[in-house]
Amino acid sequence: MSGKEEFPGNDIVIKVCGVGGGGGNAIERMIEQKMGGVDFIVINTDAQALSKSSAACKLQIGKGITGGWGAGSIPELGSYAAEEDRERIREALEGSQMIFLTSGMGGGTGTGAVPIVAEIAKKLGALTIAVVTLPFEFEGPVRKRNAYEGIEKLKEHVDALITIPNDRVATLKDLTVKEAFLKVDEVLHNGIRAITDLIKIPQLINIDFADVRTILQNSGKAHLGIGFARGEKRPEEAIIRAIECNLLDTKSVLGAKGAILNIHGGSDMKMGEVIRAGDKLREMLGPEANVIFGAMVSEGEREDICVTVIAAGFPEDQKSSEFIPSAITNITKEQQISPTIPSIKKEDIPQIKEQKEAERVIPKEEKKPENGGELFSKEELKKAKETTPKKDEKPTLDPKPPWLRQFFEKNSK
Repeated sequence: MSGKEEFPGNDIVIKVCGVGGGGGNAIERMIEQKMGGVDFIVINTDAQALSKSSAACKLQIGKGITGGWGAGSIPELGSYAAEEDRERIREALEGSQMIFLTSGMGGGTGTGAVPIVAEIAKKLGALTIAVVTLPFEFEGPVRKRNAYEGIEKLKEHVDALITIPNDRVATLKDLTVKEAFLKVDEVLHNGIRAITDLIKIPQLINIDFADVRTILQNSGKAHLGIGFARGEKRPEEAIIRAIECNLLDTKSVLGAKGAILNIHGGSDMKMGEVIRAGDKLREMLGPEANVIFGAMVSEGEREDICVTVIAAGFPEDQKSSEFIPSAITNITKEQQISPTIPSIKKEDIPQIKEQKEAERVIPKEEKKPENGGELFSKEELKKAKETTPKKDEKPTLDPKPPWLRQFFEKNSK
């Protein structure tokens, strides 16, 4: 028997998965910041984007549907692409107890594929948390509608959902474009780092994975913030800063059913400060919330304290964002004068259309699906793979494969 004691928290596998272009960019920036303790996965239809990723696991989906291109801002294509490679996605995600998903909503691959990736993650038994961004107002009603519909689907398959409206970046006027988007990434980065530290680093008052699961499992909308403060009122001010994050969609934690509070200070941190931080959080949550707290003490004194607040289980009728109502309103007003992207059905994709036509010519005896009712049959997937472009084919500036260009030409007349 080894003299070294094993701690279960060290065995927890956490995977962070970026879906689509926006998700892949977020993963890349986290890798650049040398974030450890997690496994990174990037999923995309765009072969070029994947080739530039530094993630250890890169998964190209929907080769037979998009031909290695992006999904052309069409969520249906992103969805069909994920369905085509459902088994490969499952293999990439399995073995993890906790999965973070990140994506930019409103486009094609991320919006269409991330709900399916979330569904697979949840079925694997992993605690599944999604952190997604919403489009800028100037991107228009079609993209906003896509994002809204994608989020509605995503909500059905995640334990917790954190949304970041890109319009909040406009409040960071003094920063460069790169610095502003790094601030958005910090919400995801700091949240993952905080939870990883909570679970894996031994603390004075410990929080383990079971505590995190208790608060976040099937909780719906969630808030995840980190606050630093100095001075006499540092416990209260740190709590306020952790909750009043300008970039998050949640403007208040009032009414949340549960929260995790972790306090990190130096050797000079007083017990009274821990209690004051807890009292301030209780004041902002409401009297009925379940609060689990932990404390970590560093060697040596430090001027500031850091608090992490994870709150979840908000009332369904709590309106935290101006995004969804305005998305619906703008669609209603502008749809008549603004061209919209035509909806693509599965039958519009050539490989599937050919399969359907063959079935009409050669009647087959009706059988129950042998693939468990999946969207694509084995025959369809085989046909799709046969039509995949060769490796040495170089992409052009046109992001649409020929069949997709023909579809747009037909529907724009």
